[in-house]
Amino acid sequence: MFMLLGGLFVFVGLTLYIFFRTAILTALLYGEIFLLSIWIGAVLRSMAMGRFKGLTWSIYLLYVVVFMISYLFAIMLAFNPIHSPENFQHAEQIINQKGWSGLKNYFLFEDLLWGAMHLMGLCILTYTFWLMAMSLLHIATAGNSLSYGRPDSWIVKKTARYCTPWTNIIFISLLVLLGAAMASGVFLYWIQYEIPFYIKELINIVLYGSR
Repeated sequence: MFMLLGGLFVFVGLTLYIFFRTAILTALLYGEIFLLSIWIGAVLRSMAMGRFKGLTWSIYLLYVVVFMISYLFAIMLAFNPIHSPENFQHAEQIINQKGWSGLKNYFLFEDLLWGAMHLMGLCILTYTFWLMAMSLLHIATAGNSLSYGRPDSWIVKKTARYCTPWTNIIFISLLVLLGAAMASGVFLYWIQYEIPFYIKELINIVLYGSR
């Protein structure tokens, strides 16, 4: 059942993604720009009113800037992967003109594994975007509640769990790195080529004592 559901997810996910690849990646890119524009106004206002102060919040708000830059690079890597099948950049055009049946003339069955990894990386990046968006929504709404002297709204209470500075810095950073590595093809390349090579070298050193 797990394999069946996994296969269905890969098939449906890749179908939708390849058909609308440019639109999906562009939406993620514009979504980040929109999030950044909201963050600049809301956070500066909240800090000016004393809602967020101290070393922890200063570091976290600085980290948001680093996240935005890192996320931009991650999306760019999804647009132009470092390691990818030869005709990947033309996959959207091929599937829109000839459907899935046309892809078999340009891709190997082994490329399906790369596509699944790439899709999983995009899912991780999308989830990361959601976490950061909820975190910044909490900052914006909490600052707004303070400015009008109102008790915390339900939005503030619901999004509070997404705004834990030190946990977010560690967890979101790891997710961005993992998502970027999978979307760019680096993750699969290391698993298939680099890691087996180093393991073989290590075994040779242990068994024969030569490098």
